[in-house]
Amino acid sequence: MKPDTERNDAAMKEEVLFKKTPFGGFDRESVINYIQQLKKAQLEYKNIISDKDRLVKNLSEENSELKTRAERAESDAAELRKKFAEAEDNAKRLRAKCEMLEKQAEESADKKAAQETIERCDKLVESAEAAAAKLRKGAQSQIKKSAKKLEKVKDDPEKAKKIIQQLIEELG
Repeated sequence: MKPDTERNDAAMKEEVLFKKTPFGGFDRESVINYIQQLKKAQLEYKNIISDKDRLVKNLSEENSELKTRAERAESDAAELRKKFAEAEDNAKRLRAKCEMLEKQAEESADKKAAQETIERCDKLVESAEAAAAKLRKGAQSQIKKSAKKLEKVKDDPEKAKKIIQQLIEELG
């Protein structure tokens, strides 16, 4: 309650005892003033309630939008983690293939063919590692963006904290 309203309430309580007229009854002016004060206080309360209702509505809409954005960010982060895992698996397969080809090249009597095979394997590994690094960097960037979006969740900081911790754990 605003201080002005408290003063008005106190003033109204003091004026509840209306002035009496010499012929019995109450002074008409006192009664009218009291009614006007009540109407003014009622209008102030209605305005306060209306303002608070608008604020609640705006905050509810913002909360809903932020929850939707957080869910989208979580979904994007999960998709990027999946792609990153696939790229790492692919890089592992290529490394294994490269190692196998290197062994075959070492066993080969033809040094030139073996050297070419090793170079091809090295190129395959380099390209796979570059692709994995690129995906990792993109995934980390997207996860950072998602984390920034999640920071905007104002209504439930505990939920935002949990989501960020999950993202960090999954990246670790």
